[in-house]
Amino acid sequence: MELKNKHIWNIIEVVNEVNNLDCLTKTRKEPFVYARCMAMKLIRKHFPETTLSEIGMYMKPSNGSPLNHATVIHAISRKFDVYMTDEIFRCLYANCETIVGSLFKTAEEKRADELNAAMNAEIEQSTAKLTAKIMELKRELFIEVNRSKSPDEIYNAAVQKVPVEHRDEFIKLRLEPFIKMKKSAEFYPEFKTKEITTLKN
Repeated sequence: MELKNKHIWNIIEVVNEVNNLDCLTKTRKEPFVYARCMAMKLIRKHFPETTLSEIGMYMKPSNGSPLNHATVIHAISRKFDVYMTDEIFRCLYANCETIVGSLFKTAEEKRADELNAAMNAEIEQSTAKLTAKIMELKRELFIEVNRSKSPDEIYNAAVQKVPVEHRDEFIKLRLEPFIKMKKSAEFYPEFKTKEITTLKN
């Protein structure tokens, strides 16, 4: 059987690098046993579809036979919990998990990322439409509110917002030209420019 999953080989490489050894070496020395257990646990966690027999084949020592499925399940379900009581093992495993997690994600995590991206795009699109609708309603409301006011009320409100020392300049350079442009419009047909003089005070 050809072992083609490069990500599983990456996990084994990470474990070897963190533990500074080759976990596929045929030996029962504790550091190697720890490293093999870490590798099998990480493979099972990130690739649950991988069978125990396949994991055993990946963990085949360079000068030995593949691990049988009983050895694999014993390592990841029993020995792992025992080894986790050892502080050194916990630190090494945590380092391996951090590195492996940064290398790739499980299919479920990738799918979750895709769904989150799609939801965010939909939210942004909906927000843009809602913002445009709010602006449209604000413009309509502004027009309706101003239609109920007399010209004097509208322009006087504009003048009152200008500091007293700048009102003459505002009326002459801004307000009068605007009113002259608008005075013939249907909006304020009754407005006369001579009424401007009453707004200065």
